[in-house]
Amino acid sequence: MDRFIALLFAGFSTGAVYALVASGIVLVHKASGAVNFAQGDLLTLGAFVYLAFTGAMPPMAAVGLTIVVLFVAGGAIERIVFVPLRDQPRLTVAVATFGIALAIQAGLTVWQGSDPQSVPSAFGHGSVDVFGTPLPVLSLWTILITAIVFAGMYALFQFTQLGRMVRALAADREVAVLYGVPASGLNFLTFGLSGALAALGGVLLGPSIAISPMMGFSIVLFVFAAVTIGGFDSMGGVAASAVVLGVAQQLLTGYVSSAYTNAYPFLVMLALLLVRPTGLARPIAAERF
Repeated sequence: MDRFIALLFAGFSTGAVYALVASGIVLVHKASGAVNFAQGDLLTLGAFVYLAFTGAMPPMAAVGLTIVVLFVAGGAIERIVFVPLRDQPRLTVAVATFGIALAIQAGLTVWQGSDPQSVPSAFGHGSVDVFGTPLPVLSLWTILITAIVFAGMYALFQFTQLGRMVRALAADREVAVLYGVPASGLNFLTFGLSGALAALGGVLLGPSIAISPMMGFSIVLFVFAAVTIGGFDSMGGVAASAVVLGVAQQLLTGYVSSAYTNAYPFLVMLALLLVRPTGLARPIAAERF
């Protein structure tokens, strides 16, 4: 039983990080229709920026500054990639963001080298007993912080004017612009928020693994598995999918075999899509673009 609880909470923690990164992809897609393949590498960048800041300031200050830096980086991607290619096919924009991902990987390799590095935790070390099972403090903080972030985003996009404008863009961009919705500013904001979410994911994930410049590629594959199941327009569906994939990955690794850890999320994705081809989200009647 102790092993099951430990694997379950490890899965919730892994799924929480996937959910943070995936929510950035959904947020950008809802506001602009773009698919950002650089999201996983923004997490990697966030982990390395946080590592650099921890040598010069207290850990919590490093967390806050890392989120600010990655917000700016996300907004910069919008100005560098999305704005010039706004009128081009969506596939062109997606390929351009993939180029940004490769550029981030190359830049991190030049800056930090290719060797894996350890990252200090801003949220403590050690473990606490939950139902008699020792669980890492960082995992519990990851789950709690992710829950708070998603509650905040739900309130922001359901009950504020900003949220109504983003939902208007998601429903019909042309009509929303005609009614005065500032699409350009909202695009910058959502790209920035996606970068901030990726930064938080990097801060939470980094201390539990050895980070390297290339880790963003595998992370973004897992994240797109969650987005495929949850739907590009459903924040709640993506969060649920990410947790399902994270828990399944940990349980299958613990009880079946660790040799296929990286394959389990995709096997679960295929199984779910065979049962429900539309994923967890409700089917969309028509294309928005």
